[in-house]
Amino acid sequence: MGYHILSGAMIETRALYKLLPDWNDWEAPLKQIATLNSLKFLTSNLAYPLSHPPQTKNAGKNYLISLSKFMRWLGVEIYPDFSGLKMIYNQDRTGINGVIKNNSDVDQRGKPKDNFEDWDGVWIKGLTPCQGLSWISDQEYHQPFCSQEGWRLSDLQLGSQRMKHHPIFKKVLEGGECIAYGTRLLNKGGYKLIPKLFYAGGTLVGCTAGFLNMPKINGTHTAMKSGMLAAKSTFEALRSSAREEDSKGHLIELEDYQKRLDNSWAIQELKLIKNLIPLFNSRFGLYSEILYPGHDSLTLRGRLPWTFKHYKQDFEAAKSVKDYKPLLIASQKNGGGGNYEVTKANICNMKQKVKAAVGSRAL
Repeated sequence: MGYHILSGAMIETRALYKLLPDWNDWEAPLKQIATLNSLKFLTSNLAYPLSHPPQTKNAGKNYLISLSKFMRWLGVEIYPDFSGLKMIYNQDRTGINGVIKNNSDVDQRGKPKDNFEDWDGVWIKGLTPCQGLSWISDQEYHQPFCSQEGWRLSDLQLGSQRMKHHPIFKKVLEGGECIAYGTRLLNKGGYKLIPKLFYAGGTLVGCTAGFLNMPKINGTHTAMKSGMLAAKSTFEALRSSAREEDSKGHLIELEDYQKRLDNSWAIQELKLIKNLIPLFNSRFGLYSEILYPGHDSLTLRGRLPWTFKHYKQDFEAAKSVKDYKPLLIASQKNGGGGNYEVTKANICNMKQKVKAAVGSRAL
């Protein structure tokens, strides 16, 4: 595990009960249960309540956690100082033999630092890729939160930074102190974009495979379930491979993992929201995200016989910065508050700190 756990999270405990049935007896860092579901449509100053789809409810059953604390409690080995740079493929490039790490132990000029280690990668029989914010706020505002829609940068641009300047969120942040913050990327394409989940030499699990339930803001439980099934399939394949007289260079085959996952509750859950994510990325913008998903989730409960397609791939949506005009994130009417200084991001290397002058410029 690495920097991907830089986040708070909403966790459903279905997979945790399967992994550790008595987790309640082990002082697990699951203390705050969700107490209320709230969905609102925002204008520049007001917030109108919307019906909350049953598939996305968290109240009374799911917990708000620090994902990094949860990982430490599970005993996961965390390696934040380096990442995989590229794969080591077999001769005909049909499978993966290992991973080469990035050069985190070289300086800005590419020269080795004192802790430099020269190595040619990790060679393996089975590879399973898996791939926040700290804040102090007034006790008065420690209360249930809500999901929101509307009041965007534009009809087709979300702009969550702007959300922090809306009156109902601004009052929660005012008077608080940002200790540190970071960012991470999520692939939220949903059921339609889940790829083939096994290859010669490994499997895909968790966010690498795209198992995030975006409307529910849950992904940890599906990641855990897929990891458990991948571990079981990998163990059985390695045990079978070890029985062979010459297993050197042999890449394990894990087709069994795909079958197990297809029959699991994790995939069935993602099927129920298969049409919500494509509509959230629709060219028709905001109203296609409210009207049809509301009918699909509230009336039909996600059981339509057809599936909407994503109208373009991610790389097709990426354009040069010169094609965009600067947008004012904080409206003059609603004032500042909610912008964070660069220095709070802890962006630095071993011998160079961000200058204070840079920190005075809000993101």
